[in-house]
Amino acid sequence: MKIKGFRMRSGEDIICELTDTQLNETDFAAGDEFHIRKPVVPVTMPERGPNGQPIQNGREMLQLLKWVPYSLTDEYVINRADFVVSYDIPKEIEDYYIQATSNIQIAGGMPPGAPKK
Repeated sequence: MKIKGFRMRSGEDIICELTDTQLNETDFAAGDEFHIRKPVVPVTMPERGPNGQPIQNGREMLQLLKWVPYSLTDEYVINRADFVVSYDIPKEIEDYYIQATSNIQIAGGMPPGAPKK
């Protein structure tokens, strides 16, 4: 499973699984199409206190939202012309993505920004 981030031409970022696992940076030539699974949009929000108000100087929390929330499928084809850049994501976010999009629990994994025990 290869998890990548993409900055789309629309300005949004998505994180997804590439189903064409042989792809690498040189494969992203103009006009190329490739298959992705379970795309999500990462959204950051401020940490909130018990009253629901943002905590001043608090951490940012990460939430992953479905890219196409009402779709009946989780597999899509995107074209190289649809995104500006692809990038590797940090291991913690990759683990969080795997947990959020599957039944797999990463040992010792927790969402980025989650309070330390």
